[in-house]
Amino acid sequence: MPHGGVTPLARQLRAVLLALQPRYRTILYSPLFLIHLQSRSSAPLRLLTSLPAAALAPRDEDLDHHGASDTARLAKVVSRRKRTRRDYITEALTAPEHQQIVPRRYPHKPDLSHVSAKRRDGLAKLRQNVQRRASNPNAAPVQTDDMSLERITARYIQHMQINSDPAQSDWNAAFRLTHAETLYLQRKGYDLEDVQEWARIITSTDSNDATCALSDRLRTHGHRAIPFSIFLYILRRPYLKPEALRRIVDVAPKLLIDRLKAGSTAILAQNMIFFVRVLRHAREVWPASIEYVTQLFLRHLPDVRSAKGVLRQNQFESLTHMLNRAMHLISLDTAVHPFRDVVHQEAAIVRILQFMTEHDPPFQLNREGYRAVVRVQLAQQKTDDERQWAELKALSWPPWKQERTAMDADITPEVHGTSRAANTLRRMYEAGYGPLNWEKVAQLYSGWDLDGTPTIQTRVLLGDVRQFVPAIWTARIATTRTAQEAWAAYLAFEDTNAKPTSDVFLAILKRLYGEEQRQRQQRVANEIQSAGNDQYERVLPGDRREVDPLPPSTHLYTYVRRPVPTVEEFFHQLGERRLVLKLDCLSFLVANAASMQQGLLYLRFCEKKYPSIQHLLTYHPTSEVKSVPSPLFNAYIDFLCKCSNVSLDKMLGPYTQLIDRTQSPPLLQGEKLNLKHSLVHAIELIRLRQPIARPPWNHVLRALCRKASLPSMRFLYHNTQTTLEQNMPAIYEEGRGAMLAYRLIRRLLSMMQDVSLVLDESGFYPICLAMENMSFASWRMLKEDINIVPHISPKMPPSKTREYVREAVDLLRSSNHSARLKGLFETLTGHVEGSSNILGADTNAQHHHFPPRLLVVPDPALLHAYIRALGWMGDHHGLLSLTRWMVEFREALMEQQGAYRNGDMLMRRAIVALRVFLERAWLRGVWCSARQDGGENPDRRLKILQRLERPAEDNIRLEVERLVEGVEEWCGWPDDEEVEEYCRHHSHREIRLMYKEAGGTE
Repeated sequence: MPHGGVTPLARQLRAVLLALQPRYRTILYSPLFLIHLQSRSSAPLRLLTSLPAAALAPRDEDLDHHGASDTARLAKVVSRRKRTRRDYITEALTAPEHQQIVPRRYPHKPDLSHVSAKRRDGLAKLRQNVQRRASNPNAAPVQTDDMSLERITARYIQHMQINSDPAQSDWNAAFRLTHAETLYLQRKGYDLEDVQEWARIITSTDSNDATCALSDRLRTHGHRAIPFSIFLYILRRPYLKPEALRRIVDVAPKLLIDRLKAGSTAILAQNMIFFVRVLRHAREVWPASIEYVTQLFLRHLPDVRSAKGVLRQNQFESLTHMLNRAMHLISLDTAVHPFRDVVHQEAAIVRILQFMTEHDPPFQLNREGYRAVVRVQLAQQKTDDERQWAELKALSWPPWKQERTAMDADITPEVHGTSRAANTLRRMYEAGYGPLNWEKVAQLYSGWDLDGTPTIQTRVLLGDVRQFVPAIWTARIATTRTAQEAWAAYLAFEDTNAKPTSDVFLAILKRLYGEEQRQRQQRVANEIQSAGNDQYERVLPGDRREVDPLPPSTHLYTYVRRPVPTVEEFFHQLGERRLVLKLDCLSFLVANAASMQQGLLYLRFCEKKYPSIQHLLTYHPTSEVKSVPSPLFNAYIDFLCKCSNVSLDKMLGPYTQLIDRTQSPPLLQGEKLNLKHSLVHAIELIRLRQPIARPPWNHVLRALCRKASLPSMRFLYHNTQTTLEQNMPAIYEEGRGAMLAYRLIRRLLSMMQDVSLVLDESGFYPICLAMENMSFASWRMLKEDINIVPHISPKMPPSKTREYVREAVDLLRSSNHSARLKGLFETLTGHVEGSSNILGADTNAQHHHFPPRLLVVPDPALLHAYIRALGWMGDHHGLLSLTRWMVEFREALMEQQGAYRNGDMLMRRAIVALRVFLERAWLRGVWCSARQDGGENPDRRLKILQRLERPAEDNIRLEVERLVEGVEEWCGWPDDEEVEEYCRHHSHREIRLMYKEAGGTE
């Protein structure tokens, strides 16, 4: 390649060569040709931009030979066609590895770049903008000559992507800034090295790497090293890890306070954009930070008065709109535990209300703000007054108040029967906002129908109400107690001859499914009740998903002209009427199918509307599974996991396309798994689709930890087992299944790491159970193998016994498994010693506040599962470290404990588990090899068994006891009676029974 600059003609030739390759198929136009094209046609000017087109576009100095007149004509055309902002960076991220970091584009989301939603004519202009974009949604905006940091960064990213292609790397010289770009960067205080660093941050596929580079840059070069626009672009990613979001929140205060000193309307708008984007990620991965993010936003709002004390009316109106919109965004559902996280949303909304009230002049609540308050209140549990009112409701319908004693006369509908949400609606009406469709639906969920009759106050995540009639009947079905009451409401909906909608169908399907589930669980519930287990707090209707049974007397029944159908019968009724179900109903039916055949029926019903489903119904799926709608894919994975004990032959037999896909690597190294097994099929689908959403991953994790499915895990292997292997004793069968399930979970964790996805509470819990299952099963196999239980099955060859026991020994002797689990717990909770703002926290004492120290506060049930996992592995030091951690964060744990109705009992159970596993209490009074002479034993099996049997050292046990005694809310060290009751668990009883049969008692 000759040295020297590249002429414009050479650039055009290179662009043609690039366009000939399939990867770069595009049409390239010169600026003069664009002007000529526009002059000959009145059609909208369109410039197709692509990676090579933008990177190889003529530079400023190359345009000089066209003349000033041509440039002016182009600028005039551009000014007429500029209707939206160019997203240069997103257009530059065209490499396949960058697809997971490209911001999402919603097809029906309006373009608000140049339309103000709060203006009087904003809605009309918004509709015009939507219609204009709908006429040609794929049209690219016109290239402009506006200079910006984003555009320079995008050009560098495009240049680097071309150089990363081996076929093009030798064709391109080093990246050079134009003279205009150099001057522009100098005016901003930057240079080429800054641009390169911004590009590296933006193109980092892992959000942790991107935010680490960002925080390091700010620490070494000051808070002005990263432009706020680059900072905002990182927040546009579809997904941020919790730790990455914490770094963003840590660096935000210093950046915002410096911008506040400038105090312009544009800065106010950018701060609002920052709040909106951070809040979206907080709702998804860190709900506990919502209150702090809100405080951060409020602390850095500009003063609406000038230096002379004159009120800036425009800025006051903008702030009023922003504050009400902020309340709306806060009230939206969180991703993992929407009902549990309401406490954080309520605290954030209270902060905004206090700010609006204390401001001079005070800001006013509009309809959007009132609705945000009502939405949060509808999702909360009943207060004491509301519970008293609910307990007095009659079992008949409508559920009027039924006084049982004379004291019940003091419980009135005005005080006890009016919920908090209903009171807020009254305040809203008093402020001059009349009831619209949304308010009428909210009133029904708050406990009162539109005609003044009572309903069941029901917790709900109320979204937008687009169609009033379906929404009101959906609410009437949902605010019932029994399937009979819900069916009566549905029949009343049919009598109105209203247009059937999917929302109404989904509401009645949930009630019918709840009735079937209640009938299946009735026997178990009767056993629990007969055992006298009355320590659980009663949950009233409306606060739970379960459907109530029919009243004890028939005269309390609700009249229905047709009997209540099952889910399958109702589905066939809809099919006879040729009614079409939408995606939400179909996903619910597939996820909760009663059998494999029924699930296939639902899927085949969906196949006409969603042809991509056929890619799921094959033993050898391909990457086409990415075209399946996400709700339906998640439902199918859930369905496969629930049917994990059923072979796919019963479902996919006559509908399977047997495609040979030998190029796919095995899920487990050295293992040939059975592709006809439901769990293997589900994992294979996840590996091909690589979803960012965590529900499908959690479905598989939960299926792999269920003890009921461990015996069938032998079918996970390819069908090459001998008859002797298929008839192995139960100890080896369950042990083999538990070890294989644990290996598959480790493989799933590796797959999650490949897509930069971290575990949440719903995923960490089954991992703890899987480790417990693996440890317990391996312990049992070791006892069997060393002949402490003198029984050797003639059906099991000794070679196979050695193979399974060898794998159990390898698993138990390594400390990596316990260390990996503790690492996952640290990542989940996000505890960092001495974590604080990397740029220095806000030193203003009046606003001294820090973000939550923990990303996730584990609930008592999760702590209990974690304790059991460490305990079965014999990790006494891990239990001591966990106890110290619990003491350090006891206030957060107490707050989380209070969010559960039975939180005190669950926390006490976790404390009892600490003593049981430290003392190995279930082995008291039985002979153990650990109590023999402590000499060195060459047998690895016996050494591992002795380690598992050995209780914790006295100093560890006493330290844990001291720590527990120091927390008054934990009610002291467990007594012997509590320990004995805990050891009645079937796992402890089985181990104890094996020891008794082997060596008797001491």
